[in-house]
Amino acid sequence: MMRRTLAVAALLLLAPLALSAQNAPAQPTSRATLVTQAAAAYENVEPDRALQLARAALDPSLGGADTTWVRALHLLAQVLVENGNEPDARTWARWGMRLNPTMRIDTVNYLAGVVSVLRDARAYASVRTDSDDLTRMTWTWPGRTSTATQGTLRLDPSPMSAAIRVTVSNAATTPGGARGTPVGQLVAGAGLALPPGSYEIEVTATGFLPARITREVLPGATLTLAFQLTSSAVISATITDAARQNAYRSTAALSVSRFGAPAPACAAGVVAGSRVLLTSYTAIRGADALTVRINGQPVTGELRVAAYDAGANLAVVVLPAARTDSVALATQIIDGQSAWAITLAQCATVADTRANIDEWAQRPLGALRLSTTIAQGVNGAPVVDYLGRLAGVWTAGAGAIPAPNASALLAQARQAITAQQTVTLAEVGRRESHLYGGVTVATDVPGATVKLTGLERWHWTEVTAGATGAAPYNFSGPMGRYRLETSAPGLQTRTQEIVIRPGETIRVAVPLRTAVAQGPQGPAQPQAAPKKSKKWVWIAVIGGAAGAAAALGGGGGGTPAATTGSINISVPNP
Repeated sequence: MMRRTLAVAALLLLAPLALSAQNAPAQPTSRATLVTQAAAAYENVEPDRALQLARAALDPSLGGADTTWVRALHLLAQVLVENGNEPDARTWARWGMRLNPTMRIDTVNYLAGVVSVLRDARAYASVRTDSDDLTRMTWTWPGRTSTATQGTLRLDPSPMSAAIRVTVSNAATTPGGARGTPVGQLVAGAGLALPPGSYEIEVTATGFLPARITREVLPGATLTLAFQLTSSAVISATITDAARQNAYRSTAALSVSRFGAPAPACAAGVVAGSRVLLTSYTAIRGADALTVRINGQPVTGELRVAAYDAGANLAVVVLPAARTDSVALATQIIDGQSAWAITLAQCATVADTRANIDEWAQRPLGALRLSTTIAQGVNGAPVVDYLGRLAGVWTAGAGAIPAPNASALLAQARQAITAQQTVTLAEVGRRESHLYGGVTVATDVPGATVKLTGLERWHWTEVTAGATGAAPYNFSGPMGRYRLETSAPGLQTRTQEIVIRPGETIRVAVPLRTAVAQGPQGPAQPQAAPKKSKKWVWIAVIGGAAGAAAALGGGGGGTPAATTGSINISVPNP
């Protein structure tokens, strides 16, 4: 029943692709056709033929690891598991997860054993090191009727100018486990035949840092490896003076204004191309105005955002005019290499702090961990290597964003500039709900404690981490709903919801001494709004209600709880 369910599902999913393939040239056979044929052979209880066809469909020369490729891998693993060949199923699954680590595992149409093999393979293959970025792989696929039980490793030495030594060992069965015994050396021009499985490959060369990777050998397939090792100079404690000075000239001091803030915040960026300034998204988050100084000189003209990625914490600002000073992106980051974090004392004086990049955690999407906290570091400032190439974008403490992760965003930014599709800072803030507003909280108990907690999904932890103070209390932060708690010794704590709107300052009066049963005390008298306020509303709240949110339209889709008492709003005439 399982076979029939799987085959029917596969054929229904692939029928349109197979029909299209019938109109294509006969050679080579398309991946969709091969998977359809493999499913039919599986349904007809022809496991050997199903295995051959599914393996042929996985040939990388037929294209990338698309959804049809994923079905072929699932089907191949199912045939192997059902035939009692789980070791080969694990090898193929690990190989597949290296090529497509985000593939969706089908838990409905395939056996529990297949699902388990794929999940284990994902965990095994997810362990990546800097050496993975130094390796290029090409495969030669076996013929359709091949019955070979071993695979072959070959070495392509051409990327390296120095002689390299490559040792192959049995890999640990679990990530981080003990290394296995050496099984041979890779030599240019000769192949090393090996049983299917995972192998650890160590590469060394004089004047270069060693590399170590784990790769799978597949039955009948030949894997050719080429390495581009990193010069040992990256761990040098010396940066060239030319590289240092270019990094200084390319570092930008950003003055970032947000509604309600008493003064602009200092951030930094780095010129990473003719007209593009790379910084962190955090640096511009919620900003409504921005000024830039590069090499001590103000940048005149409108500053717009060409691209940003809030999740990756990166943003690209387009400069009004092209510049000659810029830094190139480092394409490889090695754990343990030396780096120099550019600092901006008083948001003006450029200097640098040397640190090691201890680790690129959870590469390729994680963060760089530096060996020391950067004193006088500025959010968005560059971290460069010994040649002045951009290795990271500093965020806080000993953390930085890996610069190689900015490549795609910079390409997107250049396209947006060419197409004149850049946006304003305010538009970015509006899209992400990060525009700022403000609130002033007053009580009838001087010095009462006021605490604000953000309630929206777009509120970041730091927003209200320190949003506590004595009344009268002023707060500015991103738009949305907040929980307001007001307390004083010996009195009942009052809790309510308020809504902060962009470009507005609201004023909330919380009577702690007045009992709810006493009823309304009359409208509160509005006070003068702060000079930077564009608009404000006075709200007098009686009782522990979420009435402020109701009065301002609810905000963010929340529903205020029912309360007693009343709300008085007085809005001055323009």
